[in-house]
Amino acid sequence: MQISRFATLILAGSLALASQLLPAALADVTVNPAVLENKIKAYLEETTPLNDPEAELYVEIIKMPGHLTLRGEDVSISMEDNRTEAFTTRTIVQVTLSTEEESRQIGIPVRLAVEKPVWVSTKLIRARDPITSKDVTVQRKRMDFEAPFSLGAKERITAYTSRVNIAPGQIMDVRKLHLTPAVYRNDDVQLIISVGNGVNLKVYGKALEDGAIGKRIRVSREMPNHKTRVHVGEVINRNSVLVKM
Repeated sequence: MQISRFATLILAGSLALASQLLPAALADVTVNPAVLENKIKAYLEETTPLNDPEAELYVEIIKMPGHLTLRGEDVSISMEDNRTEAFTTRTIVQVTLSTEEESRQIGIPVRLAVEKPVWVSTKLIRARDPITSKDVTVQRKRMDFEAPFSLGAKERITAYTSRVNIAPGQIMDVRKLHLTPAVYRNDDVQLIISVGNGVNLKVYGKALEDGAIGKRIRVSREMPNHKTRVHVGEVINRNSVLVKM
């Protein structure tokens, strides 16, 4: 069977056009591990709220892949992680690398720590002891799991009482402290009753529970008919409670 000269010319022309549309080989783009590591650290610094201008985040990459090569010319990088809390000591950063030809996803395990100035005990503090300025000092510490619970240097440490014994050198942890009550249960307290329009009545009553400044507690007062009425008010000072009617 013979192919006509016309058909041969068409076939030859089609092959020539195809050779123009399809490059001989696709280009490759390589992602440098150091570049990727810097992007991961920048992502975590941006997405980890520290709520303290003096705090610094430290990121340790637990396992980093080598050079990653993808088909294509331009690569874009997007990231997300599996944290369920504002701060956690370990997480997996899911990195998606995409080009016009290929997409690849990898998980990078990381470890996080925070360094900031915190209150540290200088002596044995016994349970139920109010914290005094002689009991503590400020030191800059690097922390992992305890970071969210550490009491920062800007916190008023003398507003707290120890729940448990605290050994010298320990970071002051809010889980081991509670705010020192300004009102104690069964204390006689002054009730400032706000009835609106800027009118306040001052009467006396009794606290039914402990309360630090800012906390809402139950208080009782004796009415003219000798009956007792219970209110809920906010502790605003030592033995002083504001009740809004």
